[in-house]
Amino acid sequence: SYTGQTNLTVNAAVEYMYENVGKKLTVADIAATVKMSESNFQAVFKKATGQSVMNYFNNLKAEQAKIMIRKEIYTYGEIASALGFSSESYFTRHFKKITGTTPSEYARLIYFG
Repeated sequence: SYTGQTNLTVNAAVEYMYENVGKKLTVADIAATVKMSESNFQAVFKKATGQSVMNYFNNLKAEQAKIMIRKEIYTYGEIASALGFSSESYFTRHFKKITGTTPSEYARLIYFG
């Protein structure tokens, strides 16, 4: 069925994003892994998840960053590097855009409410 096939495709794409959360993936990279054209893949993904492909991938990176911040063993530079950001400042801007807080504000919120 179309829906079953769609779910498999989207699940495979999401799994690929999880496995490659530390890389700088493009929509083309992700579409290629599920053997779809970029435009078809974007349409299918958006319909299934309600989000654009890159939005989803960026949210995934932010969630991974939160986990790493909560572990209290990584510097923000190490987190930035692990998640494929070119610099700590770029990572900080990205994190704030998605979560509404900087990594250090997020860390404070966790420990001091």
